[in-house]
Amino acid sequence: MPGRRVYVRTLERALRIIGNEEALAELLWVRPATLRRYLSGEARPPDDVFLKAVDILFNNAWGVTRQAPEDPAHAERRQRAQDIARSTAELLRTTDATLQATKELRAETAALRDALKASALSHRLFDPEYRPKDRQEVLQAGLDAALQAASTDRGDIELVDGGGALHIEVWRGFSDALLKFFDGGSERRSACALALAEHRQIVVADVMSHALYAGTPMLEVLRAADIRALCATPLMTPAGALGVISTHFHEAKAPEEEQLEALDVIAKRTSALLQAA
Repeated sequence: MPGRRVYVRTLERALRIIGNEEALAELLWVRPATLRRYLSGEARPPDDVFLKAVDILFNNAWGVTRQAPEDPAHAERRQRAQDIARSTAELLRTTDATLQATKELRAETAALRDALKASALSHRLFDPEYRPKDRQEVLQAGLDAALQAASTDRGDIELVDGGGALHIEVWRGFSDALLKFFDGGSERRSACALALAEHRQIVVADVMSHALYAGTPMLEVLRAADIRALCATPLMTPAGALGVISTHFHEAKAPEEEQLEALDVIAKRTSALLQAA
């Protein structure tokens, strides 16, 4: 934040004047470890600490010492500068509060937008009374909702293990050969692996020409399974990705924007239920 940088720069200048962190911390009446948090920008110093640092800068600039009497003109200028510093501190605090409120409002808006999208999806996954008995039921419900939203009969949900490999947990319409080839995430350049790594939806409108698949063994497996297009949507949580919902199509095409948005909402809901299960 811009305001946080003002605090850091002021403290850094005060530190250069005083000479070491321990002495500055004593003058500011804080612990050295706390001062280091302020200097790094990890935490914002209280107004009284900031104003003490401002005093150090003023005293140094005007050569004021405890032994020498202070010139009245300098005293007046110093008082005006301190008043400005207090006003600046209040403005910065207000700015921080405004930025935080804006961040919270954006989060609420995003949640409302997702809720409105979800309300248009007729599936038990979005029923407020839905209480899945275990993770397997969540996965089956999530896949069912995804296939419904994408208007397809083929897809799967893959979860990531501790080593970063994806494993197919539930699926629909896959051959044994396809399952054997893709399970375990051995192919690092697949759409699912990319969606997991980059935390974004990956659309492959035509596997025949897409750089991820053209000229690779994966293409032959997909062709044998009559798959021409696919979409991989990550299962995101605040801590990272749990896995991927993958929807597959018989013909070369990209899903409609409404379908992609629906898949994103379904992935978020599935992730939330998996964490709660």
